[in-house]
Amino acid sequence: MKIVILAILVVSTALLSGSIVNAHVVVMDKNSDTTLLVHVTPADDPIAGEKSNIYLDIKTREANSYLPSNLLLAIADESQAINIVPFKIFGTTITAEYTFPAQGLYTISLKSQGGIPMQPIELEYSLRVSRGIGSEPPEKNTWGSSLITVGFIGFAILAILAVNNRRELSRFSRY
Repeated sequence: MKIVILAILVVSTALLSGSIVNAHVVVMDKNSDTTLLVHVTPADDPIAGEKSNIYLDIKTREANSYLPSNLLLAIADESQAINIVPFKIFGTTITAEYTFPAQGLYTISLKSQGGIPMQPIELEYSLRVSRGIGSEPPEKNTWGSSLITVGFIGFAILAILAVNNRRELSRFSRY
């Protein structure tokens, strides 16, 4: 019996506890065998108006490939306004810092004209920024708080009735 209760407790704790999950997105180039692993901090859900780090890890089928020097990292917003973003290269990983100015849908694109030994690449990833500047405060959960209030009032009424009618209730109780 103790094992069942412990199992229920562990499962309910796992289901009810919230945790941040860091996700990475894989983007494939249609023209070459290049893939791009994208990660944007914090937790692939950037906050508008705050600095975010963008990590792009390029993978090719060639084991000893290196990144061409003519890469261009650009971020476009919904109005197609393009911002060229400076970046640093560490091996096959590109890192950049960018502050998304407002909420909306952004397209992160990495392009090159090719060169030895890589073919031209053109990788794009769409990212929705839904927090930060321009966000409205979350709606107050009025029905939930109303339900809790009604529950407490109902419990209080039952407690008052039980105290007032305790003599009548004791006649029905058997020990």
